[in-house]
Amino acid sequence: MNKIVYLQTNEKIADSFREEFLKQEIEMLIVKSGEEALEIISKEKVLLLLLDINIPDMRFRKLVDRIRAISPQIIINVCVDVVDPLMITKLSNRHRVHKIYVAPWDVNEIIDEVKESIEIAIINEQINIREEQISSETNELKNTVESLKNTLKKQQSSYSKFIKLTDCFVKALAERDEEPDKEKLEFIKDIYVTILKMQTTGSFDIDKFEDNIRKDIEELKALADGISTSVIESCLFAGQSRVYAQNIRFTIYMIARLYAQFYSDFSINVSSHFITTKEAEFVIEIETLGSISSKDGDMFKEYYEYVNGIIKELSSDARTRNEGKITTFYCNFLVAKEAR
Repeated sequence: MNKIVYLQTNEKIADSFREEFLKQEIEMLIVKSGEEALEIISKEKVLLLLLDINIPDMRFRKLVDRIRAISPQIIINVCVDVVDPLMITKLSNRHRVHKIYVAPWDVNEIIDEVKESIEIAIINEQINIREEQISSETNELKNTVESLKNTLKKQQSSYSKFIKLTDCFVKALAERDEEPDKEKLEFIKDIYVTILKMQTTGSFDIDKFEDNIRKDIEELKALADGISTSVIESCLFAGQSRVYAQNIRFTIYMIARLYAQFYSDFSINVSSHFITTKEAEFVIEIETLGSISSKDGDMFKEYYEYVNGIIKELSSDARTRNEGKITTFYCNFLVAKEAR
């Protein structure tokens, strides 16, 4: 049932109106002052306010302004005692009164016109809701486009990695007489899938950097059952770009993926100092049964050298030390070069 408010101090008129409106399935809430009208409209959904021009507790203009502040879409219809052309003009133009009824009032005529006003109020409400939806969708689309533009700009730095990685594999395979076996092709596929995922993702939660590294390495357990990440500590970022974080993440993955190719049981430990806009010292330690670099002439040696090249490119100081079962990569990453 549609609901309207009727401001009328004359109880007899108010009661007679309410009865007739109720017959037309319109609920009329009777109030005797502007304050009462304001209180109801502020708490309930009211489509229309019908009021007598004579308001006991405040000026007409003040009431209308306060009503509009609470409910901008509400329709206001007014009952007046006499025809005053100047007043009628002010009501219509200045106060945006929708309908004006001049005494003597015909309640049935008022009901018919109130019904029309309610229909307009419902249409206006639907239009307003749709406009808000369109505005929200427009802003969302704008933000999405802006985000994609920024992502594309950041992804440009990944192109050189694709080129160098391709050169690495092409060179290694070109030097071999026989066709590459399935194992090596799977290795190449995994690396490319990972670099695509890490370097072209639209978002990256730096706060979860440690969790992401653990997840990346966890995915390698299909190749190396005994792989473990006993230490990943202090991988904290301050003011760093998504691309920079992905550079480090991908470097760690490339090292882990290489060792997973040869060892089913090994441990990878990552530790670092707090990463600021100046530099970040990473120590990536792999405990295995031997050294990969000794596999001369193999495609994986080319890849090993490629990984070392990436680390050196990103670092001001990059060293690799092999001590028996432990291979340690010391990476002093150049954060400032790629910081925002």
